[in-house]
Amino acid sequence: MVDVISSNGWLTLALNAMELSQMVTQGIWDRDSVLLQLPHFTKELARRCQENEGRPIESIFDLAEMRDLLQLSNPQLQDIIEFFKRFPNVDMAYEVGEGG
Repeated sequence: MVDVISSNGWLTLALNAMELSQMVTQGIWDRDSVLLQLPHFTKELARRCQENEGRPIESIFDLAEMRDLLQLSNPQLQDIIEFFKRFPNVDMAYEVGEGG
């Protein structure tokens, strides 16, 4: 779909199609918390994590030390740990050089 749209020069539609593809792949809307991709997470638990007064949780890697906040059973925590083991962590660095 993206190929057909972009070959016609419709940039806005192509960007929308790419966003839709990402939402379908992740199984969540773009307005939903990324934490909903974790096993056993509900909207309420994601909200509680994001409103955490001690330290707001904005990504899944922030959860590693927050077991007390989650209030999940040991098997549920084990499921999340297994998810962390498979979750890609990509670091990227770049420099903008002078053109010439």
